[in-house]
Amino acid sequence: MEVELGRSGFNDLFVYVRMIYAREKAKRALLEEFRSQVLSKVDSPRSLVSEVLEPYAEALSTVRNANYMASSNAQDVNALLNWLNKIDNSDWIPPAIHFLAQHKNDSVYVLWFFKRLERLAAYLHICSKNVNDRIERYAEVIKGLEQSHDLNNPVVDLELTSQEKEEMRRVLDGEIYFLTARRRNYLILRLDSFLTDGAASYNHAILTIEHVLPQTVNPNSDWERLWPDPVLRQHWTHRLANLVPLTFRRNVQASNYDFAKKKTAYFGGKSQVSSFILTSQVLSAPSWTPEYVDQRQKELLEVLADNWEALRRFKWI
Repeated sequence: MEVELGRSGFNDLFVYVRMIYAREKAKRALLEEFRSQVLSKVDSPRSLVSEVLEPYAEALSTVRNANYMASSNAQDVNALLNWLNKIDNSDWIPPAIHFLAQHKNDSVYVLWFFKRLERLAAYLHICSKNVNDRIERYAEVIKGLEQSHDLNNPVVDLELTSQEKEEMRRVLDGEIYFLTARRRNYLILRLDSFLTDGAASYNHAILTIEHVLPQTVNPNSDWERLWPDPVLRQHWTHRLANLVPLTFRRNVQASNYDFAKKKTAYFGGKSQVSSFILTSQVLSAPSWTPEYVDQRQKELLEVLADNWEALRRFKWI
């Protein structure tokens, strides 16, 4: 197991197993808590190895390497695992390996589970929940996994509550640019992946998020003519509809170009095309007026709602 996971990964395995059994934040040293929370509930050393460590180690290798194998749904499951691995914490791993150790052979249920786990993890990530909030929320999922469950009677604790949906809606419809870079990038790249039916791969060494309507509008520019109301400009500048991903370092001077010049000389790069659907949409936009941006915001929120299925019936606008 240590060879498979690496020394650090093998140590993490004990951290995750402790969480599965304790379902709360650690209060003492790992070895002490592992003895009291895990060993006290295991019949024998043989059971510890064969019934606890081995299945969880196999599951941990699967989620970390995104190499789930099955005759169906494996590609979709691994795509979701890749997104989960982009999140800046590993608190989602204990429920993930607990579930896989139980139901790895039911690929339909595995896909159902990881769709909802990624959505829950995205909510906790994008809404900036702290470690205590995350551990408490994932502990609810682990508790649900202790009950009898299958595809016909799934783990309901994975579903977002009405309050969580409302909070996520407010964040998604707010000033996204002011999220931390990890959270902002996750959201925008995830949205871009939804527009490509999840088929795109995102492994960019450089990623910047840029404004279409610039943060500073020069007097007598086309932007001033299209957006004469400074209050309206301030409302839309940092929202989702006005942000695009780029794979090259920003040119401060170019960021204030008028729209026609900016989209060809800046957003398109040297090749005049973009690998991001979100940016390509801007390149094909005829203009960048308040009306256009308002409609774009509604459409992008609907894309998120449709793909993060628990939000589908939520009133965004």
